[in-house]
Amino acid sequence: MRRGGKREDSVRLGRTIVAQRERAESESERLKERKKQKCRKMLTGTGVVCLFLILGALMLITWKEVVMREQEEVAKGNEYPPTVEIVDESAARKITARVKDFVGKAERDFAALGYKVEKAIVPADKTREVHVYLKDSAVYYKLNLDRGSAESVEDAVRMLRYLEEKGQKATAYIDVRVPRKGYYK
Repeated sequence: MRRGGKREDSVRLGRTIVAQRERAESESERLKERKKQKCRKMLTGTGVVCLFLILGALMLITWKEVVMREQEEVAKGNEYPPTVEIVDESAARKITARVKDFVGKAERDFAALGYKVEKAIVPADKTREVHVYLKDSAVYYKLNLDRGSAESVEDAVRMLRYLEEKGQKATAYIDVRVPRKGYYK
């Protein structure tokens, strides 16, 4: 079957133009293919797990650096050294850097709201409590070291203003150790 000296590839002697017949797969070939697919899935899952582990490690390293930086800043010294007298009523007679820093911050926060701190007392048998006395005030404020000084001072001033609005007076203390609550005596 030549036309003009060229052979047509589509038509060959003894064969038809239909597509090749599909080859039958044996059981062993199917098993091999399933193993390959299973292996691919396992590798994909392992890759995802490894990715999460790497991201977790990077986050842990970053967190550790932040904590170390904060510890270095605290070790350098107090950012807010107190200017008022701090009295320790416990037998230890040792005022920690944390207490000093808290009192310094509380002093700064009270000053920002128009009040002046006169002195601070760390009561006996109280590890996380500070009593703050304001100038020209007959009462003291019970503050908790576990809360931020700004929160505590804000609650104390809010409680003081509330009592003034209601025409009441605290005679001994104003307790703002519990967040967003105030007690007085």
